[in-house]
Amino acid sequence: MPGRLRVSRVGGRRVVCVLSGLARSRLPRAAEAEFVAYYTAKGDMLRRTAFALCGDWHLAEDLTQTTFTKLYRVWGRVERHEVLDQ
Repeated sequence: MPGRLRVSRVGGRRVVCVLSGLARSRLPRAAEAEFVAYYTAKGDMLRRTAFALCGDWHLAEDLTQTTFTKLYRVWGRVERHEVLDQ
């Protein structure tokens, strides 16, 4: 079972938590901050795109969570974060 992203509000700010069934990947603090910033900037857009493709908000949320969970696990190996959306 793939991990899940959970977004919570802490002190009015969105916080992203990655939950995993068996293993939890830990990034260095700076890399995790970059990932959270990327998720905060792109998460809603990706969710809306997934909805446009599948027509189901619940499925769109699941697809978005799966996508960001997989990205989180390899975030430390991504060399050029600035070109992810090109």
